Amino acid sequence: PKPSDIVMAMIKESSVLFGSLLITLKITLLAFVCAVVIGTLIAFVFVQSRVVEACFMPYAILFQVTPIVAIAPLVIIWIQNTTLALVVCAMLVAVFPILTNTTLGLRSVNKGLL
Repeated sequence: PKPSDIVMAMIKESSVLFGSLLITLKITLLAFVCAVVIGTLIAFVFVQSRVVEACFMPYAILFQVTPIVAIAPLVIIWIQNTTLALVVCAMLVAVFPILTNTTLGLRSVNKGLL
């Protein structure tokens, strides 16, 4: 279709699109906040204890490299609430990069500045 047809269809269906946009934003923001909180808290634990990091960081990396399409069906089966399942899937995508990068950042702080 022509770009003008797409724009006209978006204007015509704007009420449906706006409702869907709000749902998507709610799920995205909730998942992001959860991922930041969980990833940061776990990173602080990893920085405090090398033993805990050595035990659990391999699992974090394993989950980070596992495609979400492999995990999503299990999450949807285990969590019956669709919105919560979507939040968990989105959170799983974001939490592990936050965890690994926050751990790396906390470890790289100059000890003389503390």
